[in-house]
Order: sequence, then C-alpha cells, then structure tokens
Amino acid sequence: RQSGASSITLVVPVYPYSRQHKKKGREGLTAAMLGHVYEMLGVSRIITLDIHSREIVNAFNTINLENLHASYQIIRELGKIVDLTGQKEELVVVSPDTGAIDRNKFYASGLKLKVAFLADDMLGTGGTLLKAMSFLKENGATKVIAAISLPFFTGNAIELFDEAYKKGLFYRIIGTNAVY
Repeated sequence: RQSGASSITLVVPVYPYSRQHKKKGREGLTAAMLGHVYEMLGVSRIITLDIHSREIVNAFNTINLENLHASYQIIRELGKIVDLTGQKEELVVVSPDTGAIDRNKFYASGLKLKVAFLADDMLGTGGTLLKAMSFLKENGATKVIAAISLPFFTGNAIELFDEAYKKGLFYRIIGTNAVY
C-alpha cells in the first residue's frame, strides 16, 4: 500500500486462526478480527485453501475471499490407491466430524461409489481423525483412507499416527504440501 499498489492480494494457504470463527465461551473471534485488520491494511483479495469455515467470509466488508479446494489433487491421489470405478472394491465416504459433512458430501456425490474415505480441511493433533478411524475399523472397515488439505501434524501427532498405522487403523493419508 505504501508503494502505491492499486490492489493487494494476500495469498495464505492457511487462513490464520480459521478455527476461531465462532464463539465458544470466552474465546475470541480472531478469524474475523484478522479480516478487519487486513481490510484496514488495504487488502482487496485473499486467496486461501479449503478455509475451515465458510462463515469467515461474512466478517469482511470489502475483501473478496477466493477459497481454493484441494479436491482435484486429492481425488487424483486417491485414484492411485483404490479403484474409483467401483469394480474391485467399494468406497464409503465418511465425515470425521460434523464440520466436515459438506466436504464429504461433495466427495460422495462426485465419486458415486459405495474401503472408508474421510476428508477434512485441517489436521492439528489428529485426535478426532484417529477416533473416527478407530470407530470405522471396529465396525468392519477393511481399509481406511483419509485426505487432509492442511496437514499440520502438531504436537505428538506424527508419533500417534505412526502408532495407529502400525496397529492397522488406516491404510493411507493423503495431504497437500500447502503447509510445512
């Protein structure tokens, strides 16, 4: 802005504080506050990947948010792991939690297959995903595959997932390289 740019596009693969998008107790609405800061700085457009909550866009007055999706890349990688024609094995799409239902409906309708497949936008410690995988295995899933747009693997998540893999809780995890 100080250099006279006519417009500013902010490219953030992970929208900061995107999990802070709704009030829970005394928690701040940091995702919305950050949007207001960006507007004050003169940002006119934000490009991000699989934003955690579509409600965040409602916090902006002037910013145009472009939410890109990793679905094409995820389906391409999934096709290398399982037969997407449904002739060799059946695929069941499962949501790991209520926040990911719309994302998984998209995959279910696009793939048109009945392995268990879970897709989520973000993986922090992975506790929710590990519980979902365990539930699926306990209920007869022979192969569990998960796709994560933003795989952070924070805390001891890598160790937990290594252990879960050794126990056979999942077959593969597909993730983008949008985060390090």
